[in-house]
Amino acid sequence: MSKIYLTSTLLLQAATVSYADALDETQYPGLAALRAEISSWEWTFAKTPPFTINRRLSPTERGNALIDISIKVRQGLICEAELQVLQCSGAHPQWFLTLKNGIQGVKFDKESVINALSGVKSQWINEDLYGSQQADFLDWLLLAVMQTTGVANSSLDHQLFMSA
Repeated sequence: MSKIYLTSTLLLQAATVSYADALDETQYPGLAALRAEISSWEWTFAKTPPFTINRRLSPTERGNALIDISIKVRQGLICEAELQVLQCSGAHPQWFLTLKNGIQGVKFDKESVINALSGVKSQWINEDLYGSQQADFLDWLLLAVMQTTGVANSSLDHQLFMSA
């Protein structure tokens, strides 16, 4: 019986390694435009499926207030805001109407929401709805909306907004 041996030959070639910069527009044309597109508000928010954020503000958070907040976002815009006051002694209905109208139609991003809420606060002040006795409650309500929308990420955000 004869044995058959198979042999293989390895060919070694000199390899060169070159550095590739993934952000180099000359090596990857069109990459900067693609990066700008997927970093844009339109891509991040406007193409997001519709969603709703619901939150109940309970008495333990602020005195006797019991308020349900529902914010619907479609194509990156706050298309509907509902504030249902279940319990809140001394509440003025205009507070909630001004707040609701002030954030509807606003882009769902930090800067736009904060600007809209600043406008709500200014309107309360101009309409004499923001007095010294109500200021603490109304600032808390604005902060609760900021937190509900996810734009208040730190106490610094709160301090910057409340000083406006």
